[in-house]
Amino acid sequence: TSTKGIIGPYSMHRKEPTPVAKREITTEEAAKFLAEYYSKEISNVEGLEGGKHSKAFSYTYDGHNFIIRFNVESRGFLKDKFAFEHFGDKIPIPKIIDLNTYEGNMYFCITLKAAGETARDQYKREDFSSIPLLYDAIENIAKIPAPGTGYGYLDQDSKASYRSSAEYMQRLYRTKDLFDWDQIFKIPF
Repeated sequence: TSTKGIIGPYSMHRKEPTPVAKREITTEEAAKFLAEYYSKEISNVEGLEGGKHSKAFSYTYDGHNFIIRFNVESRGFLKDKFAFEHFGDKIPIPKIIDLNTYEGNMYFCITLKAAGETARDQYKREDFSSIPLLYDAIENIAKIPAPGTGYGYLDQDSKASYRSSAEYMQRLYRTKDLFDWDQIFKIPF
């Protein structure tokens, strides 16, 4: 897959997750950025609900619908790129158009907008017709061989630092007793 200005692989590699990595960006700020980014006029810039880590907007450019997300880290976007490149032929994953820096201290990721509506919007209308499709997607994901080796976060060579899931969990929760709920509940995320 060719992208317009992809940033270096795993440039923001982290060994542990961040609880919240979202910075609020207004619809006006996103529209201004997109107007400067493209050579033709954009339209229908709208903020999207949800997303714990990224601030997302939908928009139309040259007759096509896109999503742009902003985040203080690139790691999630790089995972999306990896997933599309390796599993996009097996499960529906939006194609990444560009992944780059924004204002020097943030990142943006532009993807094609998937057709349809979210399960959340369906459930608000008490429409649960997509549940069988979700189960089909989960079954398809389960059939995909896991990339890399080890447990925990993968590096650029698809290798993780820990030999077992227990070792990873003990490091993550900083305890040998994985069922020390007092310690687990102290973790902010």
